[in-house]
Order: sequence, then structure tokens, then C-alpha cells
Amino acid sequence: MSLPVVLLEGQLTKVIYEAATAEISGFAATCPNSRCCLVVKSHGGDMLPSLDFVDRAKSLGMKFSTKIYEASSAAAFVALSLADEAEMSATTVLAFHLGEITIEVQDLSPDGQIPATMRDGLVRYDRALQELLKRLGVSTPKLNAELYGSGWLRIQAEKCLEYGIVQRLF
Repeated sequence: MSLPVVLLEGQLTKVIYEAATAEISGFAATCPNSRCCLVVKSHGGDMLPSLDFVDRAKSLGMKFSTKIYEASSAAAFVALSLADEAEMSATTVLAFHLGEITIEVQDLSPDGQIPATMRDGLVRYDRALQELLKRLGVSTPKLNAELYGSGWLRIQAEKCLEYGIVQRLF
């Protein structure tokens, strides 16, 4: 029997995640405790919906394999937060990002403060990203300096295989 497949492609938004959650929920309802393959070809997306998607997907009791064609920012976070086994294109550069929020003038309080919900979202994402990088074995002083110095941690496919982030290149 082939694995059910869910595609995460393009800009990952709340709408994309809702559709993916519905698909995964359908698979989980018909085959509880089974495996699903996430195919990821995305340059990233919205940080908070990504966190919520990972939490919902994990709660469904499915196991995930991930096939990565492109994964930057939120897409890299999602792909590897869910995967218990992953493979990626040999030409892919995995790119983790610290995350960001867009603040409009009307978002600020009268005293110029950023709303607590926005700050809390960044803290939540940073915590989840750090936990993921530790689990993947790439939370080293050198790699953390790159991530926090530039806001990005880019890892070539060959290094992803060497670090054990992915199990196979294609």
C-alpha cells in the first residue's frame, strides 16, 4: 500500500495549512496510527500558523516521512518538526530562519509598545526552533552564531546527510 501524500508548496499560509490539516485528518480517520508523506517545495510562510500546524498534525497520531525539494524558513521548520525520516534533493539548501513579524503603525500601543501577543509568538517560535535544532543535532556554537548573527542557518544537502538531518539524498 502506498503512503498518502500531502503537498506543501509555495507560500505556506493559514489557508494552506488548514487544507493540509484536513487531508491529514482524513488519512488519520481512515488509517489511525499510520504514516503520511509530506512533500515540501516552499520558500517559507507564516510563522505562527506553522507552529499551530505542527501542533495539530502531531496531535493526529500519524507518523510523517518528508520529501524535501525546497525548504526555507517556516517550511524547513514544518518539514523537520514532523518528520521521523526525511530525504531531500541533492541540490537543496535547507534554510532555517529566526522568524519575523510585520508590525504596522496601528499595531503599536499609544506608548509605542509592540503587543504582547506578537512578542509571545516570536518567543514561542524561537523556543520551538531551538528545540528542533537540538533534536537534529545542529545546535552547535558555530551554527548558532550563524543563525543568530545573520538570522539564517543555511545547510547544504550533503551536510544535512552528514549531520543526520536527512537519511537520504535523491
